[in-house]
Amino acid sequence: MKQIKNITAAPADDPEAVTLAPAEDAQVWDENGETVTPDTDTEEEEEEKTMTTNKLYLSNWDYNAALIIEELAAIVENNGGTVKPGTVTIIENRALNTNKREAAARLEQLERIEAEAPGMNEKRTEAMKRLRADIEKWERIDNTPRTVHHCTWSSAYISFKLGGMYYYYQTDSNPFFDFHYQKTPIDINGTVSRCACLENDPKEWLWDCFLRADATDADRREAANLIYNMLVKAAPSVIRRDSRRVRVRNQYDGRYHYETIYEKERREAVNF
Repeated sequence: MKQIKNITAAPADDPEAVTLAPAEDAQVWDENGETVTPDTDTEEEEEEKTMTTNKLYLSNWDYNAALIIEELAAIVENNGGTVKPGTVTIIENRALNTNKREAAARLEQLERIEAEAPGMNEKRTEAMKRLRADIEKWERIDNTPRTVHHCTWSSAYISFKLGGMYYYYQTDSNPFFDFHYQKTPIDINGTVSRCACLENDPKEWLWDCFLRADATDADRREAANLIYNMLVKAAPSVIRRDSRRVRVRNQYDGRYHYETIYEKERREAVNF
């Protein structure tokens, strides 16, 4: 139990005094009478505490998508772009852990049956052989927790500036749904249009390996390069302002006709 001495307190008759405050030279000692130096965090520890960190256990696809977007961020920065900071997130491939656990449990069950009823059973022998091979393959895959900055539980995304253009790109938790991007010019005031439409990614980079656990960093890096090239070569997104139909009186006969009135284009500052 720690005790504190040299506590300064406001006078009891002070109506605003509601707490006790330790003096600057307050000493702390433990139950053995030894002086204890209060713990103080370093600048790095204080900075780390201020960062929001999530941990996600993702499927094969979501895990690979998060790492692909992380590679894309690195490519953008290497080409002189600026990436909008995201939330620090630690990810693991939950499917890989589940596969190993289920295969090990099934193998243990078959080995127990084999021990209780030994004999030649080709199907059981083949199943045990296949399970051992699968476990060995999955054990070779590195599932060390990775740190990323551009993913949530439902998608991976990125915003960046490059060559006077603002880009936004987003995947989906279902790889068979559409992925979207936006590309709009940044004006002299540092703003972009909020009326830009989202375009569909043709997804020429989406390969079968990203639906499995055995995709490599080289695979993800190549996919990120294909996404980057697609975005840079893409035409700017279509600007579609809000509009409304208004009834207008005719000047020549007193009747009416309808005209389309477009709202003012909405702009947003790019502040990263």
